[in-house]
This record gives sequence, C-alpha cells and structure tokens, in this order.
Amino acid sequence: MSLIVYAGASQIIASGLFASATSGFSIILVTLIVNLRHVLFGTSLLSALQHLKWWQKMLLAFGLTDEAYAVSVRKMLSREAGPPFLVGTMVALYLCWQLSTFAGLLLGGVIPDPTSLGCNWFSP
Repeated sequence: MSLIVYAGASQIIASGLFASATSGFSIILVTLIVNLRHVLFGTSLLSALQHLKWWQKMLLAFGLTDEAYAVSVRKMLSREAGPPFLVGTMVALYLCWQLSTFAGLLLGGVIPDPTSLGCNWFSP
C-alpha cells in the first residue's frame, strides 16, 4: 500500500476499515475526505506552477505531502525556487517513506509482542 497510497493517515484509516470489512466505496470516500487539505495546498501553489503542462501538475499532485508543502511553499511563492526544488523535496521524502516502510517490514518480525512490553493499544 505504501507504494501507491502516499499518505500515512490514509493508510492507517484504510487498514482499519479493511479490517472491519467496510465497502471499497466507503474506504475511498473517507480517505478522500481526510486528504482534502491537499486541494488547498495545490491551489496555493498554482501561481508558481501555472506554466507546467497538466500531466506535470498531476505528477506533482501525487507527491504533494504536508512536509513537501511546508518545505517548499515559501521558496516557490517568492520565486526563490521553482518546480525542480519541489520535485527534489518530494523525491527525497518519497524515498525516505519507502525505505522506512521496508525497514518496518524487515524489523517488524524481530520486535516481540508489543502487549508484553505494556503497549496494550495494539490489543483488540
């Protein structure tokens, strides 16, 4: 899921909804609502990205996270940096996201049962 759903809150919500056998439509709707803030992020960057083709904007939309926006917005709007800066930020964050997911896959089996450590929030 981490390869195509690049949103932590959406992954957590979707996982819980999958586990409770919620319909696919409901899962998509809930994750869409959770991520509506990205519409505001993208809209605020339109003036800095208006010269791009529609498909370039779509690629940037996929990688636009809270963190990428926070790092890039001031530089983009003041014209200190352009789309390449935003792309660099997005690629760096996406690689960290994927490497962290992979590390979690490898190390998750090594960690003992969290409930034995007093972490009972994982218990049903």
